[in-house]
Amino acid sequence: MKEETNQNTTNGEVDSSTGSKEIQFRETLFKNYLKTSKEITMQCADSNTSIKIDLLQKGRINLLNKAILISYFYDQNFVGNKDFMHIPSITQIMQNIIKYPILLAKRKNVFGNEEIIGITTIKDEKNSSLSDNPFFPSQNEKVLSITGILAKSNIYNMFGEKIKGIGKQLFKTAIRGAYELNKNNPIRLMCEIDCRNNNSMKSLQNAIKELQEENFNIKANLVGYYEIIKNNQELTEAPTFIFEIIFDKSITLKNKTIIFSYEKIQTTNLYNSLSQVIKNKTTEKQVYINSLNENIVKYHEIKPINILETVVEPGLTALGNDRIPVTSNFKYINMQKQSL
Repeated sequence: MKEETNQNTTNGEVDSSTGSKEIQFRETLFKNYLKTSKEITMQCADSNTSIKIDLLQKGRINLLNKAILISYFYDQNFVGNKDFMHIPSITQIMQNIIKYPILLAKRKNVFGNEEIIGITTIKDEKNSSLSDNPFFPSQNEKVLSITGILAKSNIYNMFGEKIKGIGKQLFKTAIRGAYELNKNNPIRLMCEIDCRNNNSMKSLQNAIKELQEENFNIKANLVGYYEIIKNNQELTEAPTFIFEIIFDKSITLKNKTIIFSYEKIQTTNLYNSLSQVIKNKTTEKQVYINSLNENIVKYHEIKPINILETVVEPGLTALGNDRIPVTSNFKYINMQKQSL
């Protein structure tokens, strides 16, 4: 998942006349995620899944320590394709802790201490103009975004069994919290995933399947994608899919399975080739064009495609761009003993 891309959004900032409503909304938002994280943890325990979901509480107590620990987690565990996520800085993480619900997936290690094995931040915004957020244009609507979702790979429980489904449980928690919030506070919920990031998309698909099996009235659609383009018309990164979680599955999309196969595309002009595959497989409804710094952001709204009928075949297109951690794998921070 991409992170910290919505630099130009209002992020829910309001004037004094609506300040009290915004405070009430944020209180409800945090309460819902506190409740939902406990419910998902109980569900994991009932299914013998050794994952605990915690809400990193809003507040300034030990703010710097918390931000350092989260930054360290991102740095050490995001070692895949650099295009798949924009890692937030410590300053951005500190702001996120104060403003947004941050969900932590944890487990007990062999020493009995809890350690972080996954994370995501739920951001909210209400934009007055379609240009405020060029990556997902919206106007006068409360929009929640599932951002910065990252799960630790190759993690095992005390019995030597690999712990699976961390990303799925984080998605489930994020969606369930928004689902409950939507009952009294109409919202839209979205997330963005690099068009080649098959693992993240499968985690979201599995979360949707399980929630539907648990009788939650939801579905998820691929509703668009954005491109960031230089002045020379070259893309600066791969196109990014935008998925929207809909809190009403009564209208079922009758799609055939849509396969985005990148296995045979030209790697010499990779990003444009990826874009062409997507254009050939989607029906465009509208294009929004905005400027961002010295680049152009082009958001393509498309005819929705059910995520459960969407397949990505990345081939070799995501290889060879791995990120290298910046910090050493040091132990001056004992992450197990820190209180998060």
